Amino acid sequence: MDSVLIGVGHCSAVTCLCHMNSALIGVGYCSDVTCLCHMDSALIGVGDCSDVTCLCRIDSVLIGVEYCSDATCLCHMNSVLIGVGYCRDVTCLCCMDSMLIGFGYCSDVTCLGHMDSVFIGVGYCSDATCLCHMDSVLIGVGYCSEVTCLCHMDSVIIGVGYCSDVTCLCRMDSVLIGFGDCSDVTCLCHMDPALIGVG
Repeated sequence: MDSVLIGVGHCSAVTCLCHMNSALIGVGYCSDVTCLCHMDSALIGVGDCSDVTCLCRIDSVLIGVEYCSDATCLCHMNSVLIGVGYCRDVTCLCCMDSMLIGFGYCSDVTCLGHMDSVFIGVGYCSDATCLCHMDSVLIGVGYCSEVTCLCHMDSVIIGVGYCSDVTCLCRMDSVLIGFGDCSDVTCLCHMDPALIGVG
């Protein structure tokens, strides 16, 4: 599956990525206004999409993908971790080029990897390391304070800076994710500095 971009919009209720509580992200039954949607054949979505291009419900709390190849899917590592493809600890969400994020094999310095149940880091990093702004076009890794979060650098780039609790990841246009002031029904919301939910 070609899955390099994520969009947010309106999708059906029974197969969507949603926040189960303020701290956890899971897949299950959620309302139409709180899910990641399938935008077109090249985007990752949830809801009304084909078997090879959608996030599937594994159980009430885990995220997984059915009917996709090992190198191109999101799958559960265990009850608290998210991996990509054939779920090894080093398998990760990758930077495909300077501005896009996709799935596959990538080096430690160019990938989004799971750190533990609450932190997401980039590449090979410690549990306390989080997503940091590396330069104007790349996502890198560094040490960030608890109040530091993913921020909108411009319409196509995601970086790190200081953001208020109400600031959220949102759809800038039909294919790109940015960071800014968006309505609750179309954005990935910042739940606290370490956790991201959907709302």
